[in-house]
Amino acid sequence: MDFAELGKAFAGADWRWAALSVAAALGGLFARAARWYWLFPPGSNPPGVTAGVLIGYMANNVLPLRAGEVVRVYVVARRWRAAGRTDALWLVVATLVVERVLDSLAVVLILATLVLLIPVPAAF
Repeated sequence: MDFAELGKAFAGADWRWAALSVAAALGGLFARAARWYWLFPPGSNPPGVTAGVLIGYMANNVLPLRAGEVVRVYVVARRWRAAGRTDALWLVVATLVVERVLDSLAVVLILATLVLLIPVPAAF
């Protein structure tokens, strides 16, 4: 790697875009935490949902096979059990499964919409 060339690239970079990217990424993580929080039963108030999402996504970066999802369940269930909820593990797992199913349906809906809007070559 040519460090002089790398230094030139960093010197010529527009750091406003980097700051915007960081802010958007953080906003997306907090939005995902809020979305997951809404899947819990009303009045349940699980502790550590935002922390669980942040830790889970961090774990996805270093663990294989999206094991961060398991870490996310563990973090929230452990905090909730510590707060006195005995059925925390299965409730957290259930909400995670519902979230993944809804995510999959959203992706299928987006792909179906694109197939209808964008002409597909006859070969496909």
